[in-house]
Amino acid sequence: ALGIAERKGMDIVSCPTCGRTKINLIDLVSEFERRVKEEGLDKKNIKVALMGCVVNGPGEAREADIGIAGGKGEALLISHGEIIAKIKEDEVKNLLIDICEWELAPKTLNIDVLNDAIHKIHNKCIEARIKEMSDLAKKMSNPLDKARIMNEIIDLKRRLVS
Repeated sequence: ALGIAERKGMDIVSCPTCGRTKINLIDLVSEFERRVKEEGLDKKNIKVALMGCVVNGPGEAREADIGIAGGKGEALLISHGEIIAKIKEDEVKNLLIDICEWELAPKTLNIDVLNDAIHKIHNKCIEARIKEMSDLAKKMSNPLDKARIMNEIIDLKRRLVS
């Protein structure tokens, strides 16, 4: 599509999946579409790219307002062609919904509203990493390795924005 006609409603693009797909893309797209309709975001003019791999995903998603390129149990979060974060697969749907809501907000946002949106996304990424590190620490038997992981968790908690 050349994008000549004015877009009406959310445009969700996704790849057909292939052997490189490492996330459950079909379920992700289905659940995302359901949530978008439930939350009334489907009528809004925004382009979302849901791609299954990091080989072609970033290039395919560069024209989208927001998108992901899946990896093994995680995804790259892409906004307007820029990779902005790596997130856990189970966080993708909620984070995409939050970002779509922010993308659809009036662009005359004041700086406090903008900072709140950025902090929310930042905190979600850090909280996902803290959970990942906590799960790893629980599996460790070496006390020194466990202490190192716990120190990293403490450092991550300091980076949370209130």
